Amino acid sequence: MAPKKVELVMKLPQLQNLIKRDPSAYREEFLQQKRAFEAEARLFTLRPSRDSPRFLELVTFMSHVLPCYTKEESLPSDPEDGSYMQESFPRQLTALLEESAVVMRPATRKALVHALILLRNRGLVDVNSLLRLVFRLFKVPDKSLREMLYTYVISDIRGLNSKARNERLNKELQGFMYIMLKDEHSVAAKRSLEAMVELYRRRVWTDPRTVNVIASACLSNSTRLSLMAVHFFLGIEQRMADDEEEELAVGKEAEAMNVNAHSHSKKTKARARDTERQQKKRKELLRRLQGEGGDGGKEGGHSPLFPAIQMLHDPQGLAEKLFKKLKMSNERFEVRLLYMDFLSRLLGLHKLMLLNFYPYVQRYLSSNQQHVTKTLAYLIQGCHDLIPPEEIHPLLKNIANAFVADRCSSEVIAVGINALREIITRVPAVLHEEEMDAFVQDIALYYKKKDKSIVMAARSFLNAVRDLYPALLQRKDRGKHHIVGQKPAPYGELKVLDGVEGAELLQAWEEGRLEVP
Repeated sequence: MAPKKVELVMKLPQLQNLIKRDPSAYREEFLQQKRAFEAEARLFTLRPSRDSPRFLELVTFMSHVLPCYTKEESLPSDPEDGSYMQESFPRQLTALLEESAVVMRPATRKALVHALILLRNRGLVDVNSLLRLVFRLFKVPDKSLREMLYTYVISDIRGLNSKARNERLNKELQGFMYIMLKDEHSVAAKRSLEAMVELYRRRVWTDPRTVNVIASACLSNSTRLSLMAVHFFLGIEQRMADDEEEELAVGKEAEAMNVNAHSHSKKTKARARDTERQQKKRKELLRRLQGEGGDGGKEGGHSPLFPAIQMLHDPQGLAEKLFKKLKMSNERFEVRLLYMDFLSRLLGLHKLMLLNFYPYVQRYLSSNQQHVTKTLAYLIQGCHDLIPPEEIHPLLKNIANAFVADRCSSEVIAVGINALREIITRVPAVLHEEEMDAFVQDIALYYKKKDKSIVMAARSFLNAVRDLYPALLQRKDRGKHHIVGQKPAPYGELKVLDGVEGAELLQAWEEGRLEVP
């Protein structure tokens, strides 16, 4: 029997299987392999760059069987401090990765990381310390390892927050990721940012703290990192909406999928395999749906979220710093356009005051400028009623001179008139500026042109002025149903209500003077 036992000890996968079945019966064999691992670990520490297949086999073996024993059964691993194998083994692997991951062979790195993840799943490794190690390992120049670590980070944090939010852990990890975004190693910072964006997209981290950490990356010196953060604010809601549509489609597919169990036919192996294959596919669809946070294909499965741009703590400070970055930027024009897009959304949504932004954009307002329609759209997007009208008035004249002129093509004139209409709609106080009556009447005359696109744009402009300030138009252009004396409130004037709007209707209904159908 003895020779067979020695042979069995040398076959680690077989011994691993037997230990999982009956740990106490093979405790001596486990302790023998434990001593072998300690000897191999000492040798590997001296030269971590060498190929060590025996060491990797023992690491895999120990990570699988160690949870089968209690601390007392595994005996102290370090006689000096009395620590047990369950404590010293993960600590030893972590130390090896922190000190020598860069010089290790790719297979060695992966084996050690796999062992730590397995121990983490068995509760022998603290999740916080392991995730911190994972983010530090993003600095290692190993693409396949980074992909594996990235996938693990997303799945592990999702799992930790699947039943209830672990706020303490989330706060610690978000703080650590904020530090990683400042790291000089661009790949590690990029992967950290990618992880935060993905966790937001999957509705795991949707709190303001996450949004503001991502916003800090907009000001990064790395253009790649900065653009990734800007793209997040410009398109994350659309991506999440697309995810919801995909979830609904998957849910409907899973519900509509009928498994043919062959209940009324002869039982054969082929039919049994067919039934099992259909059941497996249906379970996979349902699992995928639940994994994405779905609710079986029903609408309303997600709690509504505020747009990420609304959760910024200091939008004014971010806008000022980003505008400074934009002015000093020598990046290609497409990159500067993205910055302008994000800035204009910040200004328009939060009604911020950044008066230097509008003269800056004017330099790109030329009919032959590349992407001029986008520039106009971003300029309009950044307008709101709190901007002083004297800042907007020169802008209107600049647009009119560059786009609304007889030398321009009909498409350019129509774009210019539409831009003017949008600006006066967003900043109606600008109509109180000097010489605005002549300006408005000149633009309104374009409705007499023969080109259809110009006529439509001019009529839209005319209708907007009729609603806002009809007195600026010539009498024949004011329309039959315009409100006499209608004009926008001067800049800074507020309409103060002395009661609840619509309260008089309730009073009239209570007195019987108003009938509700």
